[in-house]
Amino acid sequence: MIENRDGKRSMTTDSAVVEDPTRSVFLVGTRWFGVLGPCKEIIENLVSEGLNVYIFGQRDSHYHRYFQDNCTLIELRMRRSYFSPGADFLDVMKIRGYMRRVRPCAVHSFNPKPSLIGYAALLGFKKTEFFVGVTGLGNTFIRAPKLERYIVSALRMVCGRARFVFFQNPDDVAMFKEKRIVDDKKVMMFTGPGVDLQVFRPDDRSNSQTAEKKIIRVGCTARLIWQKGIREYLACAGTILADPDWFGKIEFYLYGEVDLEHPDRVAPEFIENAVAKGIVRHISWTDDIASEIRKLDIFVLHSYREGAPRAILEASATSIPTVGSDAIGVRELIVDGVTGFITPLHDVGAMKDRILKLAADPILRRELGAAARARIGEKYSLEKATAAQLAMYETSGVI
Repeated sequence: MIENRDGKRSMTTDSAVVEDPTRSVFLVGTRWFGVLGPCKEIIENLVSEGLNVYIFGQRDSHYHRYFQDNCTLIELRMRRSYFSPGADFLDVMKIRGYMRRVRPCAVHSFNPKPSLIGYAALLGFKKTEFFVGVTGLGNTFIRAPKLERYIVSALRMVCGRARFVFFQNPDDVAMFKEKRIVDDKKVMMFTGPGVDLQVFRPDDRSNSQTAEKKIIRVGCTARLIWQKGIREYLACAGTILADPDWFGKIEFYLYGEVDLEHPDRVAPEFIENAVAKGIVRHISWTDDIASEIRKLDIFVLHSYREGAPRAILEASATSIPTVGSDAIGVRELIVDGVTGFITPLHDVGAMKDRILKLAADPILRRELGAAARARIGEKYSLEKATAAQLAMYETSGVI
């Protein structure tokens, strides 16, 4: 499927693709949306260097938010489960078909499953560079502990083939080294998925940190899967709202879609029940999440494990303090007591205490929010994140 900026679409089949006279790069991810967003500037840079960009992933309903007419989108089945041999085989064969016709100079994969698919598709193509992005390992080691030994073996093969493996937090680097998955020479630290500081910015006219408000707004942006701490967040919200001192003075928001395909998915009924009880207001999707975040006073993310969650970066760039879990990937993006608060994993009581501490003190919210913008948002800007990844291409001679 190829779509232009004017919205016109045209279909292309595998047989219609001929060997490209210019150099090309394949980006392989779970969903089109998940590649187009973080890689917007990477794609622009690659195209400016004369490369054609092909994006492989599952088609989704939101990719058009980032789509530009400088890349070609190729649809894969890309099941999230590790037990999908039929779909995985077809995905591998589809990428290999494009490999034979286009002969890309590099394949850049994101997340463990796409990396495994990309590795299999690369077999026999020794001249093609392979870059692997470790952007999150939650489903790998939280939901599939019995498969860990097999996944580790597979990841060793993937990283053995890769020219570079980039990470978003030091804990994942340490784990890969401890399990002897990756050679130290291939490791590159990535500055996070990156946040656009022009889009996610504080707004003095609407930012709640500039004045005391009658109603405090607390928000969480996440995929609706259990490992994002959805259960803990809603339990905390329910406890606070049951306190007569806070009822009517604080509101809780949850931004995120129900993911019916993910093995760790939250049942839609769980969210619907919380909404019906008045515990949370659920916004499944918005094309302007930046405006929604600017309306918040406090951001919360209680994930069990992350790479470097974009949601915290977006809140920090918007000068919103975060209450987060003491989990890999989350704690790296919060300076406890300076840009927000870190609470023990699964500890709803501690989360409640920190939320109420911020809710009761507008000056503290303003100070921590300003520090979050300066120390987290700017450090993990989209510009710096793009530069870190492009360094791989430059070192490898792709650009």
